[in-house]
Amino acid sequence: MSRHQIAKAAELNWRAVDEVLSPDGNPKLKTLMKIDLLVPPDFVPPTNREAGE
Repeated sequence: MSRHQIAKAAELNWRAVDEVLSPDGNPKLKTLMKIDLLVPPDFVPPTNREAGE
């Protein structure tokens, strides 16, 4: 998903999403909780090998 799609789905401003995805960001807990609701319960992040690293 793009940052815009995440923001729209979580009903957030794109700047709030940018705070989450930026290495220097300082997102609010409320923002993190809204984004967390978008992650499916069965989500498994790819391993380094699967990500091509």
